[in-house]
Amino acid sequence: MSYSKIGFRYLARRKIRTILTILAILLGVSILMGTSIASDSIHGSLNYQVEKKFGYTDFIILDQANPNYNWIPLDSIRNELNNVTGINFKWTYQMRQGCSVTPKDHNPIQSSYWWQFIGINASDPLESEFGSISINSSLNSNLTTIEEILTSPSFTNSCVITTYIAELCNLSVGQTLYVYPEDPWPRVRWQNSSTWFKLTIAAIVEDKGKSFAWFWPPFTDIWEVRPPEYAVYVDIEIAQKFIFNLYPDNVNLILIHAQNLNAIDSTMNTLLNAFKNSLDPTINSTEFYGFNLKSFFDNQISAMFNFFTAIFALFSGISLLICAILIKNLFEISKEEQIEEIGIMRAIGVSKVGIFRIYITQAAVISIIGSVLGLLCGYLVSFLFLGPLKYISLAVYPDIATIVGSEFEIIIVITSFALLMSFSTGIAVSMIFGMIPAISAANVNVLKALNPNLMEEK
Repeated sequence: MSYSKIGFRYLARRKIRTILTILAILLGVSILMGTSIASDSIHGSLNYQVEKKFGYTDFIILDQANPNYNWIPLDSIRNELNNVTGINFKWTYQMRQGCSVTPKDHNPIQSSYWWQFIGINASDPLESEFGSISINSSLNSNLTTIEEILTSPSFTNSCVITTYIAELCNLSVGQTLYVYPEDPWPRVRWQNSSTWFKLTIAAIVEDKGKSFAWFWPPFTDIWEVRPPEYAVYVDIEIAQKFIFNLYPDNVNLILIHAQNLNAIDSTMNTLLNAFKNSLDPTINSTEFYGFNLKSFFDNQISAMFNFFTAIFALFSGISLLICAILIKNLFEISKEEQIEEIGIMRAIGVSKVGIFRIYITQAAVISIIGSVLGLLCGYLVSFLFLGPLKYISLAVYPDIATIVGSEFEIIIVITSFALLMSFSTGIAVSMIFGMIPAISAANVNVLKALNPNLMEEK
């Protein structure tokens, strides 16, 4: 005898009761899924808004004692970062230093300036993500990043300048920029124009993250996150060979993206501790300093996220409890309706285990159908929470408006964890509260089941 088939038949014969039980499971799972999506969405949206407004870089690491001239072997940095486990981050490197330049001719005495030069790894696609720039004009409109421009075979010894320099010096793409290397060799004077390095301006970019000025480290104003308004970009190989005085395979700045806005400080401290305890003398001998570029609003955003997470968790817990009671009562009613059939089956020899399997099959089928439908409806339910979320956020934490501006928007985020957690919770709650009537049905008194009135008289 197939007890599963009997369970299926019971579901088909009592369609209304089956549908009501599925709806109860659907309600609980959809609310849990909706609140999970809302919680993940506000977290993802805040990360998105902050990254959109302030760029990809979360913190920088450099030598506190001598940030301009302490060059660190790139291989040592790479090996040390590759050995760090337990945190989720991305990194890239740059070389930064102030160098004298003249934008127009070979007469550096009349028109020399001190700008911040940035040598970037033009072959690294992450370099673009660590800045916040838009290309205003370029010699090749098909090239969309600084990396592509600096590595393009059509440009030789090219550079990219910011709009600040272009407007100040009345420069445009295609013109020449001359760079004087810092102390290239003894007894060479900067007045000698033959020692200047010739660069072609291949593009002019605009800094979209000028608010980064809020986060300048206190000890100097030249180490703010890329791109500063007064920067000139060159490929890092050119920077190593010429501009930065022959520092091959060395860097002096590490840019880190923590991939979690709430874990910037912990990620930074983990990396700094790794550097401090490194077995590599070129690493542990350096006095590394980390600066959280987004510390200005870390606490407020964390408080907002925790506030909404707590509300959603409370709402989910209450709704699951109500739905669990509904599921149990519906299964109990179904059992009572089938009490006489249970008595007959027990009288003809069906074991307690067989009765249990019949009812647990019904609970399993209903829980799976209800949980799957709940996941689908959970996406729609999330809009009930996300609709007013923007306005609630601005009302509870009005400073968010000054941080991210009027462009604050909610991004829908659906994670695999939310899907798995909602589905498994729906199955677990349904099976647990469906098992109670199943155990009760398996242990029912046969005589009472066959003739409840007789048992009452006795």
